[in-house]
Amino acid sequence: MREGRHSRVLTLPYVENFNQSNSGWQTGGTGLGEWGMTAKMGGSGTPAWVTRLSGSYNNYEDAWVLSPPFDLSSLNADPVVSYNIKYSTEACCDRVYYKHSVNGGTTWSTLRTFAGTSSNSWIHVSVTLKLTGCSNSVFFQI
Repeated sequence: MREGRHSRVLTLPYVENFNQSNSGWQTGGTGLGEWGMTAKMGGSGTPAWVTRLSGSYNNYEDAWVLSPPFDLSSLNADPVVSYNIKYSTEACCDRVYYKHSVNGGTTWSTLRTFAGTSSNSWIHVSVTLKLTGCSNSVFFQI
């Protein structure tokens, strides 16, 4: 269903810093998810994915960023996904979810949940996925 909007990632390891473009990642949900230059959260004005490039997010906003599909069907070991994240939410009631889908986006599993603030610091996260040879249509969403 979602694959028509994306180019499949076939080359691994996949490395992306988003400094030049959004690299085929797309936004969705309710509210905004934007890629662009921002100095929010102590940034240096380099491109980033944020809920809003300026201002605060709205109550009940459910914005997300969706990866292109990854073909992991030929792997003979569990893949490790690593990324850096900086976040600031209301700890009482807002969350950032990092999810994956192995069936083209039909169902999703939460890999990590973040709440509160990362204290203006980038946090490095690595997650080992138990997906050896599982699918040629794995998506990630944050």
